[in-house]
Amino acid sequence: PLPGEQQKTNYLQSIGVDARPFTEIDSAITSIKLCLRRSLLQVLREDLDKRLEQLNLLSFDHLISRLEGVLRQEQGYALCEAMRQSYQAVLIDEFQDTDKKQWFITSTLFHTKEHFLYLIGDPKQAIYKFRGADINTYFAAQQQRQYGFTLSQNWRSHPGLVTAVNTLFKKPNAFYSEQLEFNPVQNGLTAEDGELTYCGKSVPPLVLWQLAEGETAYWSAGKAATEIQCGVINEILQLLSVDFAIRKGSSKKTVLAGDIAVLVKTNPQAQAFQQALNEAGINAVINSKISVFSAQEALDLYILLKAIAQPSDNTLVKQAMALCWFNLDGQQLLSVINTDFEYDAWCSRFQDYHQEWQSKGLMFMMRHLLQQEKVAIHLAKTEQAERKITNIQHLLELIQQAVIENHLGINKILDYLARNITESKLNNTTSDEQQLRLESDEDAVQIITMHSAKGLQFPLVFCPFLWQRRTKLKVEKQLIKCYKNKEMIADLGTEQFESHRLLALEEELAEEIRVFYVAVTRAQYRCYINWANVRTQKQMNDSAMAYLLDCAEGDFQAQQACLKQFYHNQPEAFEYRLLNPEQTVTGHYRKQHSGLHLISKQRKRSLYTSWQMSSYTSLASLSQADLSEASEIPADKAGEESVTTTVEKLKNELPRGAHTGNVIHDLLENIPFKLLANNSDISQQRDQSCLRYGLKTDSPGQLDQLLNHAVSTIINTDTIRFSLKDLTQQQCLKEMPFYLAVKSFDINKINKILSDCPSYQPLSAKTISGYLTGFIDLICEYQGQYYVIDYKSNYLDSYDQVFLVQAMREHNYGLQYWIYSLVLHLYLQRRLANYSYDKHFGGIKYLFVRGMDKNQDNSGVYQTRTELKKIQQLLAQLLPDEF
Repeated sequence: PLPGEQQKTNYLQSIGVDARPFTEIDSAITSIKLCLRRSLLQVLREDLDKRLEQLNLLSFDHLISRLEGVLRQEQGYALCEAMRQSYQAVLIDEFQDTDKKQWFITSTLFHTKEHFLYLIGDPKQAIYKFRGADINTYFAAQQQRQYGFTLSQNWRSHPGLVTAVNTLFKKPNAFYSEQLEFNPVQNGLTAEDGELTYCGKSVPPLVLWQLAEGETAYWSAGKAATEIQCGVINEILQLLSVDFAIRKGSSKKTVLAGDIAVLVKTNPQAQAFQQALNEAGINAVINSKISVFSAQEALDLYILLKAIAQPSDNTLVKQAMALCWFNLDGQQLLSVINTDFEYDAWCSRFQDYHQEWQSKGLMFMMRHLLQQEKVAIHLAKTEQAERKITNIQHLLELIQQAVIENHLGINKILDYLARNITESKLNNTTSDEQQLRLESDEDAVQIITMHSAKGLQFPLVFCPFLWQRRTKLKVEKQLIKCYKNKEMIADLGTEQFESHRLLALEEELAEEIRVFYVAVTRAQYRCYINWANVRTQKQMNDSAMAYLLDCAEGDFQAQQACLKQFYHNQPEAFEYRLLNPEQTVTGHYRKQHSGLHLISKQRKRSLYTSWQMSSYTSLASLSQADLSEASEIPADKAGEESVTTTVEKLKNELPRGAHTGNVIHDLLENIPFKLLANNSDISQQRDQSCLRYGLKTDSPGQLDQLLNHAVSTIINTDTIRFSLKDLTQQQCLKEMPFYLAVKSFDINKINKILSDCPSYQPLSAKTISGYLTGFIDLICEYQGQYYVIDYKSNYLDSYDQVFLVQAMREHNYGLQYWIYSLVLHLYLQRRLANYSYDKHFGGIKYLFVRGMDKNQDNSGVYQTRTELKKIQQLLAQLLPDEF
């Protein structure tokens, strides 16, 4: 049986099953896995450099390994001479975090009689093995030293705290290493340089805080963590009261949240502490080296930008709308999607953002979006709002920097964001630029992992999880790394796997002790260390704290006696405290404000601007009439039944909603009209479009028939007669975008000009300037005249003309076609020689495709021809004087 499989074998035998076939299968599977992993390792050794060279890439590790390789060859002599002539003295800081290759490079280049090589480091703080650091390399280099110097004084901490730390590490072989000894340090400071007081009296600087007995003989890890977290928060609330102060000489100040740090082992612990502190009213921030691209906001931003990059994709737009950035709950989102007018407004805004992104860049567009959609206000209603807003701003800055440096377009920006999100999940380290920023420099408790805390200092420090020990190595079945015979080895499954596990566990314990040392030496005035009797039925606590304090043996009373002994021997340095279980957070922190009265500076200019990007949809939202009262059917028509057309069944069976309209627009835009009229096979384009826009129909062929009628229906006037199928591709300009620069204009003047238009609703008073923008479904030319054609998929009870007029007014399509008329008039003026409105401007055609029947002329068609006089009046109101 393989390691860890004996229990399964025993169970099979106990129920009368021969375990040999199972163990043989397990053994065979393991052998196959081992062969695959060894083969992969061999391939990586042989092919990785080649692949990277083909991609013109080098990793940091390859820079080191290649330099080492060069120095081991004969041509390395020239490099050595060049480097030695350039530098006489070399200082390497944090040398305890080196590895074998780096030490070979350094020693080969500069370990000579002519050079000064200073290796500066503290092996007691060698805690980065997971990044490749090898403390054994430090010890090997230490043996080659000519001189050794040690800093013997502590200039950070209260003298009582220095004494306490010295006591914690006084046991023989404290660091579980024959090569690493602990030398007690001397005090560099006195109590006059700073201390914590309670009601004016000094308090011991190191608190040993034991979780009291529970209902069982020992605590589970999860329950103990919960109890300790609650106790820590209550203690922080007490520290922030007026009873506690930090005294320096004759001056003192109250304890602020920014004076406190909580050191944790994992990022989930940090997040849990932050949430609990915030719930207690205490501002707390996570000081983390996690990449901002691993935050949820990075994925949310990617979803949003992808939707803006493809604003015609219904699915992407809906995904973006579901983000908490827009504050739509499930019911609201469903209501918007099922209401054509509201959903069209959302789609129009996304289209506007797309145009802004193209014309003015990502940062301009995103700042406009964040302001217009009130994203900060919406996020302020969520938990950890400041964290989210900080992440969004940080992400935008990083992306904008990449845009500037690499000249990224829309698709490249999406690739950049997606790649960094993926890499953040795979990599343990990240660049300084990508590390999560603090939400605010405001007074806040700092929550930080012990590894990240190295080199930092804080007035008051809580270490609530030093009683924990990692468990992954104890159950590892595939890979064990350990130091053996002065070499680092990786065991993928040899017969010595278990003995190598024991070596690795010893190395892990030694590093855990060094992490313990880093944690308890961060405090200036006071440090809290928690202990809990956490164990399993099979094993006692084997953490670094249990080893150093000898507090794992025995029951609760024995452990209590062990911890109390520190207090009894040195009461000026230690305080013993009992943490009673089943606590709740008592109180809610309210920050004390000073008596200062702040008066805001009076602004000298108005911050209001009427400049904006406007579309038909944004202007139509100003319609004064209630949609339900937009127009009424005349009494003599109200009782009439609509004329039954051959497409009546199609109209009733096709789903209602914007998704149907999007599919119809998409197919009319991308498939030649003649193919639709000839009933050509469009199943591939149709099915792809339905999938893209989320349209589900029991009979997809209905769409084919509907489009066939739409392109074949005759559009008949007094002077001309044609259908869409009569148009060639060269006669059509589909989905034409436009930007119309407009001066500041008053909506009321527009209302006055269009007051007698039956399909126009007056708009609410507003002053607007900037740009009118949008897309025209189709501009076409037939027999020398040019037409604006717009497709509508509205579901109406009837498609008789009186009902079409009602629909046009209800949705204020009259406003839309007047805007389109202006655009076409200006376009033809600039494109046609000898342009004449009367000769060339054909008019406006609105095709309500659900009501079109190729057997009935003008069925489902609303058409009109705008008056030149009104167009000129509108242009006079809208266009700048230079036009």
